[in-house]
Amino acid sequence: MSFDNLFNYAYVFVIVSYIYMFLTVGVVWKMYKVYYANHMILKSIVVHRCLFQTFIWMQIANLLFFIFDNIVFRLPSTGLFTELCDYLAPSHLLKVLYMLQLFSNYSSIYYSFLFCLTRLIILFITESHEKICKKLFLVFIPITLITPIIADFYMIPAPGACRRLKPPYPPGAISISYGQSLFNIRTDNFMLGLTFFAPVAILFMNAMVVFKVVGIIRPEFVPYAQLIRNRIIDFGMISVPWIFYFSHPMFHDKTARVSSMT
Repeated sequence: MSFDNLFNYAYVFVIVSYIYMFLTVGVVWKMYKVYYANHMILKSIVVHRCLFQTFIWMQIANLLFFIFDNIVFRLPSTGLFTELCDYLAPSHLLKVLYMLQLFSNYSSIYYSFLFCLTRLIILFITESHEKICKKLFLVFIPITLITPIIADFYMIPAPGACRRLKPPYPPGAISISYGQSLFNIRTDNFMLGLTFFAPVAILFMNAMVVFKVVGIIRPEFVPYAQLIRNRIIDFGMISVPWIFYFSHPMFHDKTARVSSMT
């Protein structure tokens, strides 16, 4: 490999991502130690236990997603592991890595949603939030474990494979993928829907938190916040149906409807 290729953008992006991720992990680890080890700080700073738990779960899920996303997409895109991937493929080991990346992606989305929902519960149902959160966790956590397996069952018999990446990626860039799947299914429709729904829901819940805090700190701003709140609520309700309508070919012409149903 030439010296010029060593510093192409694929390497730069990977190196930069490691820098900010390591810094983030360090910050989260420090927060964890402060919360569980320094009892003097806990006495003076009110931190809800269920909120901090969901925060740690969210960060662990994000870290796992970062690790497996690097293994499956980012590091292979540098071209360093092209020969190794070609040597291993087809392999169920590559398929397992791909599925772990997908499962960790599910977890990252799920626990980001759970963190925002927990924060909303604490703000609006202050007195009984602990009981509600415990019941929520009992239902939510099994869902995060079961749904990825159900949604991606078609990958189980598929062998792992290497997929060549096209420009603007450099020559030799690849990513880990999978081969012939069950029923020849190639799209995780549940993940597609979750990708549309989760950001809108998280945006909506964060907006609700902001308006609640504004109402506590600056009551005179409540009428203005109410005007914005109403628009955001409407946006949250209508955005997912509109996105689904415009993004799915089934709703546009007769030919697309027939092809999508066959």
